[in-house]
Amino acid sequence: MDLIHDDIMRAFETFTFHRNLTLDLLNFLREDQLSLAPIAGAGSFGKQFRHILDMERCYTDSMVTGSLDFFRTDINHTLENDKYGMIKALLNEDKRLKSVLSKIPEDELYRLNIDCSNVVKYVGEKHRKTSPEIVVSWIMEHELFHDGQLALYIRYLGMKFPESWMFWGLR
Repeated sequence: MDLIHDDIMRAFETFTFHRNLTLDLLNFLREDQLSLAPIAGAGSFGKQFRHILDMERCYTDSMVTGSLDFFRTDINHTLENDKYGMIKALLNEDKRLKSVLSKIPEDELYRLNIDCSNVVKYVGEKHRKTSPEIVVSWIMEHELFHDGQLALYIRYLGMKFPESWMFWGLR
């Protein structure tokens, strides 16, 4: 299959819009600001961005392996202080996600065939098995959750937002 099914493509385009907001914020910050952790217990700006990346990798991997697992051994913590490395890694992961989605046969996009039993405590009992379609929605929900946290960081520090964040009414 060369093209992603229309529904999944629309979801991916919506995700891309929100990912671009995340990237705009990352581009807007100075590299030395990535180490700022304005809210106790929530990690630094850099950790937030790195976590967004790592979770997208977990979700994308689940569509390849058939099993969702959030426990990674290949976390690259150096990206937390590497603005341009982080941007590159996020863009590369987005390309990988799109490539993985494009290779899933249409009849498999909605089939509950991804085993989530390792992470049921996170995604809930009713999601012991899930579909690629649902995984795409989880990727977007996760992105939006962390964008909300990042917005709180910016507000707490009294900083301005990138122009694109006017979408949320933020200046």
